[in-house]
Amino acid sequence: MNEFIAFRALQGLGAGIGIALAFVLVADMFPPAERVKWQSLFGVVYGLANLVGPTLGGWLTDHGPLVGALVTETTRWRWVFYINIPVGIMALTALLIYLPANISARSSHHTGWAAVRRIDFPGAVLSAAATICLLLGLTWGSNATYDWSSLQMIGILAAAVILFGAFLMTERFAVEPILPLDLFRNQVFAVAALLSLLQLMILVGLIVYLPLYLQGVLGVSATGAGAVITPMTVSSVIGAALAGLAITLFKRYQLITILSALIMTAGVFLYRRQGRKPLLSLSFLSNNPRQKGRS
Repeated sequence: MNEFIAFRALQGLGAGIGIALAFVLVADMFPPAERVKWQSLFGVVYGLANLVGPTLGGWLTDHGPLVGALVTETTRWRWVFYINIPVGIMALTALLIYLPANISARSSHHTGWAAVRRIDFPGAVLSAAATICLLLGLTWGSNATYDWSSLQMIGILAAAVILFGAFLMTERFAVEPILPLDLFRNQVFAVAALLSLLQLMILVGLIVYLPLYLQGVLGVSATGAGAVITPMTVSSVIGAALAGLAITLFKRYQLITILSALIMTAGVFLYRRQGRKPLLSLSFLSNNPRQKGRS
Protein backbone atom coordinates (compact mmCIF):
# COMPACT_ATOMS: atom_id res chain seq x y z
CA MET A 1 0.00 0.00 0.00
CA ASN A 2 2.91 2.36 0.70
CA GLU A 3 4.16 1.76 -2.85
CA PHE A 4 0.66 2.48 -4.20
CA ILE A 5 0.60 5.78 -2.34
CA ALA A 6 4.08 6.79 -3.52
CA PHE A 7 3.44 5.90 -7.16
CA ARG A 8 0.05 7.61 -7.04
CA ALA A 9 1.81 10.76 -5.85
CA LEU A 10 4.22 10.55 -8.79
CA GLN A 11 1.39 9.92 -11.26
CA GLY A 12 -0.64 12.75 -9.74
CA LEU A 13 2.29 15.16 -10.12
CA GLY A 14 2.46 14.53 -13.85
CA ALA A 15 -1.29 14.54 -14.30
CA GLY A 16 -1.64 17.80 -12.39
CA ILE A 17 0.96 19.48 -14.58
CA GLY A 18 -0.69 18.18 -17.75
CA ILE A 19 -4.22 19.21 -16.79
CA ALA A 20 -3.15 22.72 -15.78
CA LEU A 21 -0.98 23.29 -18.85
CA ALA A 22 -3.73 22.12 -21.21
CA PHE A 23 -5.90 25.07 -20.21
CA VAL A 24 -2.92 27.44 -20.06
CA LEU A 25 -2.08 26.57 -23.65
CA VAL A 26 -5.63 27.35 -24.78
CA ALA A 27 -5.38 30.77 -23.11
CA ASP A 28 -2.01 31.38 -24.76
CA MET A 29 -2.92 30.21 -28.26
CA PHE A 30 -6.39 31.69 -28.75
CA PRO A 31 -8.01 35.09 -28.16
CA PRO A 32 -10.73 35.32 -25.47
CA ALA A 33 -13.56 35.10 -27.97
CA GLU A 34 -12.40 31.66 -29.18
CA ARG A 35 -11.35 30.13 -25.86
CA VAL A 36 -14.84 28.97 -24.89
CA LYS A 37 -15.13 26.82 -28.00
CA TRP A 38 -11.79 25.11 -27.46
CA GLN A 39 -12.11 24.71 -23.71
CA SER A 40 -15.50 23.07 -24.17
CA LEU A 41 -13.74 20.45 -26.29
CA PHE A 42 -11.47 19.74 -23.33
CA GLY A 43 -14.63 19.10 -21.32
CA VAL A 44 -15.81 16.66 -23.98
CA VAL A 45 -12.45 14.83 -23.94
CA TYR A 46 -12.50 14.65 -20.13
CA GLY A 47 -16.00 13.23 -20.18
CA LEU A 48 -15.12 10.61 -22.79
CA ALA A 49 -12.06 9.59 -20.79
CA ASN A 50 -14.20 9.16 -17.68
CA LEU A 51 -16.65 7.14 -19.73
CA VAL A 52 -14.13 4.73 -21.23
CA GLY A 53 -11.60 4.54 -18.38
CA PRO A 54 -13.66 3.23 -15.44
CA THR A 55 -15.62 0.81 -17.61
CA LEU A 56 -12.48 -0.59 -19.26
CA GLY A 57 -10.66 -0.77 -15.94
CA GLY A 58 -13.55 -2.60 -14.30
CA TRP A 59 -13.80 -5.03 -17.21
CA LEU A 60 -10.07 -5.81 -17.02
CA THR A 61 -10.34 -6.33 -13.26
CA ASP A 62 -13.32 -8.68 -13.44
CA HIS A 63 -12.43 -10.76 -16.50
CA GLY A 64 -9.52 -13.05 -17.22
CA PRO A 65 -7.61 -14.70 -18.64
CA LEU A 66 -7.65 -12.54 -21.75
CA VAL A 67 -5.53 -12.37 -24.93
CA GLY A 68 -4.27 -15.88 -24.38
CA ALA A 69 -1.88 -15.99 -21.44
CA LEU A 70 -1.14 -12.24 -21.50
CA VAL A 71 -3.82 -11.21 -18.99
CA THR A 72 -4.03 -13.96 -16.37
CA GLU A 73 -6.36 -14.47 -13.44
CA THR A 74 -3.73 -13.26 -10.96
CA THR A 75 -2.38 -10.28 -12.95
CA ARG A 76 -5.55 -8.88 -14.51
CA TRP A 77 -5.89 -6.06 -11.95
CA ARG A 78 -2.38 -4.85 -12.87
CA TRP A 79 -3.60 -4.22 -16.41
CA VAL A 80 -5.65 -1.34 -15.04
CA PHE A 81 -2.25 0.38 -14.82
CA TYR A 82 -0.48 -1.27 -17.78
CA ILE A 83 -3.15 -0.08 -20.20
CA ASN A 84 -2.19 3.54 -19.46
CA ILE A 85 1.41 3.09 -20.62
CA PRO A 86 0.75 2.90 -24.40
CA VAL A 87 -1.87 5.65 -24.08
CA GLY A 88 0.66 7.89 -22.33
CA ILE A 89 3.32 7.15 -24.95
CA MET A 90 0.89 8.11 -27.71
CA ALA A 91 0.09 11.40 -25.95
CA LEU A 92 3.78 12.23 -25.46
CA THR A 93 4.54 11.44 -29.08
CA ALA A 94 1.75 13.72 -30.28
CA LEU A 95 3.00 16.54 -28.04
CA LEU A 96 6.56 16.20 -29.32
CA ILE A 97 5.41 16.30 -32.94
CA TYR A 98 2.61 18.88 -32.92
CA LEU A 99 3.11 21.21 -29.94
CA PRO A 100 5.20 24.27 -30.95
CA ALA A 101 8.02 25.40 -28.67
CA ASN A 102 6.95 29.06 -28.58
CA ILE A 103 3.20 29.38 -28.15
CA SER A 104 2.94 33.16 -27.90
CA ALA A 105 5.02 36.30 -27.72
CA ARG A 106 5.14 35.98 -23.93
CA SER A 107 6.92 32.65 -24.25
CA SER A 108 10.10 34.17 -25.70
CA HIS A 109 10.64 36.97 -23.15
CA HIS A 110 12.31 34.79 -20.54
CA THR A 111 14.18 31.59 -21.26
CA GLY A 112 16.57 29.28 -19.43
CA TRP A 113 17.44 30.13 -15.82
CA ALA A 114 15.86 33.55 -16.17
CA ALA A 115 12.51 31.86 -16.67
CA VAL A 116 13.15 29.36 -13.85
CA ARG A 117 13.92 32.15 -11.38
CA ARG A 118 10.53 33.72 -12.09
CA ILE A 119 8.66 30.56 -11.05
CA ASP A 120 6.76 31.00 -7.81
CA PHE A 121 8.36 28.09 -5.91
CA PRO A 122 7.54 29.48 -2.42
CA GLY A 123 3.89 29.88 -3.38
CA ALA A 124 3.74 26.34 -4.75
CA VAL A 125 5.31 24.84 -1.61
CA LEU A 126 3.10 26.84 0.77
CA SER A 127 -0.06 26.04 -1.18
CA ALA A 128 0.72 22.32 -1.27
CA ALA A 129 1.69 22.20 2.41
CA ALA A 130 -1.44 24.08 3.49
CA THR A 131 -3.70 21.84 1.42
CA ILE A 132 -2.04 18.66 2.75
CA CYS A 133 -2.48 19.84 6.36
CA LEU A 134 -6.13 20.66 5.74
CA LEU A 135 -6.85 17.32 4.07
CA LEU A 136 -5.03 15.38 6.76
CA GLY A 137 -6.96 17.19 9.46
CA LEU A 138 -10.32 16.56 7.83
CA THR A 139 -9.41 12.91 7.19
CA TRP A 140 -8.22 12.28 10.75
CA GLY A 141 -11.33 13.89 12.19
CA SER A 142 -13.83 12.19 9.90
CA ASN A 143 -12.47 8.66 10.40
CA ALA A 144 -11.98 9.20 14.15
CA THR A 145 -8.20 8.77 14.05
CA TYR A 146 -8.09 11.69 16.48
CA ASP A 147 -10.83 13.48 18.34
CA TRP A 148 -11.81 16.83 16.84
CA SER A 149 -10.78 18.58 20.07
CA SER A 150 -7.46 16.74 20.37
CA LEU A 151 -4.10 18.52 20.27
CA GLN A 152 -3.17 16.81 16.98
CA MET A 153 -6.33 18.04 15.23
CA ILE A 154 -6.05 21.58 16.55
CA GLY A 155 -2.37 21.69 15.63
CA ILE A 156 -2.70 20.49 12.05
CA LEU A 157 -5.76 22.64 11.27
CA ALA A 158 -4.01 25.66 12.79
CA ALA A 159 -0.98 24.87 10.63
CA ALA A 160 -3.24 24.81 7.56
CA VAL A 161 -4.63 28.27 8.41
CA ILE A 162 -1.14 29.70 9.03
CA LEU A 163 0.25 28.21 5.83
CA PHE A 164 -2.67 29.52 3.76
CA GLY A 165 -2.10 32.95 5.27
CA ALA A 166 1.60 32.77 4.42
CA PHE A 167 0.67 31.69 0.89
CA LEU A 168 -1.55 34.75 0.41
CA MET A 169 1.20 37.04 1.70
CA THR A 170 3.74 35.41 -0.62
CA GLU A 171 1.47 35.87 -3.62
CA ARG A 172 1.31 39.62 -2.99
CA PHE A 173 5.06 40.02 -3.59
CA ALA A 174 5.82 37.25 -6.11
CA VAL A 175 7.02 38.36 -9.55
CA GLU A 176 4.72 35.89 -11.31
CA PRO A 177 2.42 34.50 -8.60
CA ILE A 178 0.58 31.22 -9.01
CA LEU A 179 -2.59 32.99 -7.90
CA PRO A 180 -2.54 36.74 -8.69
CA LEU A 181 -4.75 38.21 -5.98
CA ASP A 182 -5.75 41.12 -8.22
CA LEU A 183 -7.85 38.68 -10.23
CA PHE A 184 -10.39 38.51 -7.40
CA ARG A 185 -11.21 42.18 -7.98
CA ASN A 186 -12.81 41.00 -11.21
CA GLN A 187 -16.34 39.97 -10.31
CA VAL A 188 -16.63 37.54 -13.23
CA PHE A 189 -13.43 35.72 -12.20
CA ALA A 190 -14.37 35.63 -8.51
CA VAL A 191 -17.81 34.16 -9.17
CA ALA A 192 -16.47 31.70 -11.75
CA ALA A 193 -13.80 30.52 -9.30
CA LEU A 194 -16.42 29.97 -6.60
CA LEU A 195 -18.68 28.06 -8.99
CA SER A 196 -15.76 25.92 -10.16
CA LEU A 197 -14.92 25.10 -6.53
CA LEU A 198 -18.49 24.01 -5.78
CA GLN A 199 -18.85 22.09 -9.04
CA LEU A 200 -15.61 20.14 -8.57
CA MET A 201 -16.51 19.35 -4.95
CA ILE A 202 -19.64 17.66 -6.26
CA LEU A 203 -18.18 16.11 -9.42
CA VAL A 204 -15.01 14.66 -7.88
CA GLY A 205 -16.95 13.44 -4.86
CA LEU A 206 -19.37 11.53 -7.06
CA ILE A 207 -16.71 10.14 -9.41
CA VAL A 208 -14.48 8.94 -6.54
CA TYR A 209 -16.92 7.83 -3.87
CA LEU A 210 -19.89 6.55 -5.85
CA PRO A 211 -17.96 3.54 -7.27
CA LEU A 212 -16.59 2.84 -3.77
CA TYR A 213 -20.13 2.88 -2.38
CA LEU A 214 -21.39 0.63 -5.16
CA GLN A 215 -18.62 -1.93 -4.72
CA GLY A 216 -17.98 -1.76 -0.99
CA VAL A 217 -21.56 -1.37 0.29
CA LEU A 218 -23.84 -2.78 -2.40
CA GLY A 219 -21.46 -5.50 -3.62
CA VAL A 220 -21.55 -4.35 -7.25
CA SER A 221 -18.74 -5.63 -9.46
CA ALA A 222 -16.01 -3.31 -10.76
CA THR A 223 -17.49 -3.57 -14.26
CA GLY A 224 -20.95 -2.77 -12.90
CA ALA A 225 -19.68 0.25 -10.96
CA GLY A 226 -18.11 1.62 -14.13
CA ALA A 227 -21.34 1.04 -16.04
CA VAL A 228 -23.47 2.75 -13.38
CA ILE A 229 -21.58 6.05 -13.62
CA THR A 230 -21.79 5.95 -17.43
CA PRO A 231 -24.94 8.15 -17.59
CA MET A 232 -23.16 10.86 -15.60
CA THR A 233 -20.10 10.84 -17.85
CA VAL A 234 -22.19 10.76 -21.03
CA SER A 235 -24.27 13.71 -19.86
CA SER A 236 -21.06 15.57 -18.98
CA VAL A 237 -19.81 15.14 -22.54
CA ILE A 238 -23.12 16.32 -23.98
CA GLY A 239 -23.31 19.24 -21.55
CA ALA A 240 -19.78 20.45 -22.32
CA ALA A 241 -20.41 20.32 -26.07
CA LEU A 242 -23.78 22.08 -25.84
CA ALA A 243 -22.48 24.75 -23.46
CA GLY A 244 -19.55 25.63 -25.69
CA LEU A 245 -21.81 25.79 -28.74
CA ALA A 246 -24.46 27.87 -26.95
CA ILE A 247 -21.97 30.42 -25.62
CA THR A 248 -20.35 30.73 -29.05
CA LEU A 249 -23.72 31.31 -30.73
CA PHE A 250 -25.59 33.43 -28.16
CA LYS A 251 -22.70 35.13 -26.29
CA ARG A 252 -24.66 34.66 -23.05
CA TYR A 253 -22.37 32.88 -20.66
CA GLN A 254 -24.15 34.15 -17.53
CA LEU A 255 -27.54 32.61 -18.34
CA ILE A 256 -25.97 29.29 -19.41
CA THR A 257 -23.90 29.17 -16.21
CA ILE A 258 -26.99 29.73 -14.05
CA LEU A 259 -28.95 27.05 -15.91
CA SER A 260 -26.11 24.54 -15.56
CA ALA A 261 -25.87 25.22 -11.82
CA LEU A 262 -29.63 24.67 -11.44
CA ILE A 263 -29.46 21.39 -13.37
CA MET A 264 -26.54 20.19 -11.27
CA THR A 265 -28.38 21.10 -8.06
CA ALA A 266 -31.44 19.15 -9.17
CA GLY A 267 -29.30 16.13 -10.03
CA VAL A 268 -27.54 16.15 -6.65
CA PHE A 269 -30.92 16.46 -4.89
CA LEU A 270 -32.16 13.37 -6.74
CA TYR A 271 -28.95 11.55 -5.76
CA ARG A 272 -29.72 12.37 -2.15
CA ARG A 273 -33.27 11.03 -2.42
CA GLN A 274 -32.06 7.83 -4.09
CA GLY A 275 -29.39 7.35 -1.43
CA ARG A 276 -32.07 7.06 1.28
CA LYS A 277 -33.57 3.87 -0.16
CA PRO A 278 -32.12 0.59 -1.50
CA LEU A 279 -30.82 0.57 -5.06
CA LEU A 280 -32.84 -2.49 -6.06
CA SER A 281 -32.21 -1.91 -9.75
CA LEU A 282 -28.51 -2.68 -9.21
CA SER A 283 -29.07 -6.20 -7.89
CA PHE A 284 -28.27 -7.79 -11.25
CA LEU A 285 -24.80 -6.21 -11.14
CA SER A 286 -24.01 -7.48 -7.67
CA ASN A 287 -21.30 -10.02 -6.88
CA ASN A 288 -22.71 -10.47 -3.39
CA PRO A 289 -25.27 -13.34 -3.19
CA ARG A 290 -26.68 -11.94 0.05
CA GLN A 291 -27.27 -8.62 -1.63
CA LYS A 292 -29.03 -10.37 -4.52
CA GLY A 293 -31.19 -12.29 -2.07
CA ARG A 294 -32.23 -9.14 -0.22
CA SER A 295 -33.03 -7.44 -3.52
